[in-house]
Amino acid sequence: MKEFLKKIKLLDTLETDLDISKQEFVSRFELSVDKGSTDLFSDMYDVLLRSSEKMYKGRVGLSGFEIKKRHQFFNSFVFAKAKGSYVHKGNKLRVITEINGWNDFMYFFFGIASLFYLLFFSSIIQGNAPLLGVLFCVFHALFMFFIPIRMMRASVKKIKYDLEREFHYIASKSLNNSSN
Repeated sequence: MKEFLKKIKLLDTLETDLDISKQEFVSRFELSVDKGSTDLFSDMYDVLLRSSEKMYKGRVGLSGFEIKKRHQFFNSFVFAKAKGSYVHKGNKLRVITEINGWNDFMYFFFGIASLFYLLFFSSIIQGNAPLLGVLFCVFHALFMFFIPIRMMRASVKKIKYDLEREFHYIASKSLNNSSN
């Protein structure tokens, strides 16, 4: 499954080398992440009841992290989760992050949509429907299957970009503060 998700660009990895110690990075990273669940229904009320300005929620610890972007008003189609670990490589810290845009709800969505279109196409074929009606249904089905995939891809790209910037910002901020 992982290879298929990589092939359709719903699973990506990010490796970032930083000049910072693991403990300092984790303590700084914890400051930019609200503690919370990254489950599918955990962010139902994020848009309306958001009391924090932090961009991410999840868990961050010395063993690794699991985060997702908070939902924002008018931009609530954020699907990707990021799981990461830390490795010391020489005097640098390497943050290895796996970004996954697929969530388990999509099994349900694609299953119901497939069943619906299968029943719909079988009834159209049995009813001798006009060609224009069949073509409309085919295009509708393509849109219903590919729009969620495009949205998940965009979510993976966006969180990858944001995390890379965030990691470098955390490392540079901590070095600037320690020199003062």
